[in-house]
This record gives sequence, C-alpha cells and structure tokens, in this order.
Amino acid sequence: MTDKGGNLLWFGIYTGWDRLKEETKVTDTVYQPFRPQSQYCDREMGALRLLQVL
Repeated sequence: MTDKGGNLLWFGIYTGWDRLKEETKVTDTVYQPFRPQSQYCDREMGALRLLQVL
C-alpha cells in the first residue's frame, strides 16, 4: 500500500492460497485490514471475515 506520493506504507507476503504469511508496516500510522477477494482481517475477533456486498 502506498500514500498519495507513491511512498511505501505497507506490504505483505502471501502464501499460494492467499493467506497472509508476513506483513511489514513501514510506518506505525497505517492499518491495512483488506485481504484477497472479499476478505478482511478483524483484529478484535482475531480472524478473517468476509465482506458482504449488497
């Protein structure tokens, strides 16, 4: 993930099954909850959740 100026803020390494293997935050002010294909990480629940698109 980058900011408006193209500076790197966050990046992740994924497994072959689109699970996040490792994430790196370049700055502490960013949170990137989105995961591949309609999923996001819910830190309060400690799990991946599906986005419901209406």
